[in-house]
Amino acid sequence: MSEQVLEITGVQVDHLMIAIPSQDVLAIERPKISLVPSTQAWLEGVTLYGDIIIPVINLCKVLNTEPRTSRFAYVVIGTEDAPLAVIGVSRVVSKFSIEESEVYPITAASNPIFDNVVGILKTKTADWNLFNINSFLSDERIKEIGIS
Repeated sequence: MSEQVLEITGVQVDHLMIAIPSQDVLAIERPKISLVPSTQAWLEGVTLYGDIIIPVINLCKVLNTEPRTSRFAYVVIGTEDAPLAVIGVSRVVSKFSIEESEVYPITAASNPIFDNVVGILKTKTADWNLFNINSFLSDERIKEIGIS
């Protein structure tokens, strides 16, 4: 039986390496952000993707880390007919493939990012946290912003 290969888009959030399944990544582009007053600090605003308004979420601020730069890379998450959000990260590192057998399970944590990490990917260059972005975006505090 053949091994399933995962296509990954690797991003960095401050010092943390996060692996997002590439099937969940629509694009890597800088959005035109419209500010939304009186919202959480991690919500940079909203943007129009096609004809759908979606939130722009800064993962550095979700983690309560102090970004090392004021410039962020932005990743559009979702499917072509249903974009979900744009996430701001410190940088997009690379795209790579890894066999499913190379994903190691982790124990639960009490952090909004780590609650959505489903495993660790070990490569020659880094240990990556395999992130379930869809689970993160369905989290109650994300849903309560009422945009998507």
